[in-house]
Amino acid sequence: MKAASRIAWAGTCCGLAGAIALWIGALLGKGAFAPALIAALVCFGYALALYGWAGARRARVTIIQRGMPGALAVWGAAWYCEECDGVFFDSPAAPDVAEHQVITPAAFHRMVWKAGRFGGIPGRLVG
Repeated sequence: MKAASRIAWAGTCCGLAGAIALWIGALLGKGAFAPALIAALVCFGYALALYGWAGARRARVTIIQRGMPGALAVWGAAWYCEECDGVFFDSPAAPDVAEHQVITPAAFHRMVWKAGRFGGIPGRLVG
């Protein structure tokens, strides 16, 4: 959430810079207002883009935080066997897997993402 807050603050600074550009353009008058208006519009555009980016990041973090207990429950019940390059469960923690049945790391990865309901998150978990 810190990163999203910093991004939102950067958007606020861009908006403030746009307001200052308008103010300076109005003070100088004559031919200075048109360039100041263009600079202000660019600053306001960046501000809106940064606010959107911060909102998307906050939504993504919220999805991850809600899914962590389920994902960690599956993760904590699993054991990795380096010799057979597989994952197994000592207890019936996962309904799809029998006790002591070895599954591939890729299948385990999908199981953790399904338990955490991370399916709608593209790419990495932390970015």
